[in-house]
Amino acid sequence: MGRPSSRHEGVRPYPRPNKTGYHAFGPKIELLTRDGILPFGYELLAGLEDDATINPERILSAIQEISHAMGSQGMVEGRYKEMIDLYGIRW
Repeated sequence: MGRPSSRHEGVRPYPRPNKTGYHAFGPKIELLTRDGILPFGYELLAGLEDDATINPERILSAIQEISHAMGSQGMVEGRYKEMIDLYGIRW
C-alpha cells in the first residue's frame, strides 16, 4: 500500500464556507485519517457476517451505497464541482 499523503500532495487546500474543525490536525494526519476511515468502515461491515441475525445481502447493499456515495457520483463529484466554482479548474 502506498503512502496516502503522497497521492494528495498536489491537491491545494481551498477555502471552505464552514470552518468547523477543518484542518485541525495538519494535512498529513488529515489525509491518513480520511484514507483510513473508508477501509475501516468496510472492515466493520465485513465483521458483521459473524452474527447469524445479519443478512449478508443487507451488508452488500450497505457497501454498495457507501461506495456510490464516496465515488465519482458522490464526494468526488462534489469536490470537483467545488474546485471548478472556486478556481475554474478543469482536468
